[in-house]
Amino acid sequence: MKSHIHGSKTFYNLTQSAKSPDEWKIVVAHWEAAIALMKSVPSSSPNYLVAQQKIKEYQKNFDYAEKNSFVNK
Repeated sequence: MKSHIHGSKTFYNLTQSAKSPDEWKIVVAHWEAAIALMKSVPSSSPNYLVAQQKIKEYQKNFDYAEKNSFVNK
């Protein structure tokens, strides 16, 4: 999970620098994949609570990126 959280920092950077519709599509896909990965953490995992928090955080970033992907078309 640590490597994924490190990867999310890259997604934050992409979210900040995306300009074109194609860049926004990439950002949307990354956040969508990150959410799916966090949802796959089983409730029995010691990382479950962190994953649940990350889902909320990542969903906000996904929503922002998706909104911008439509605005920048």
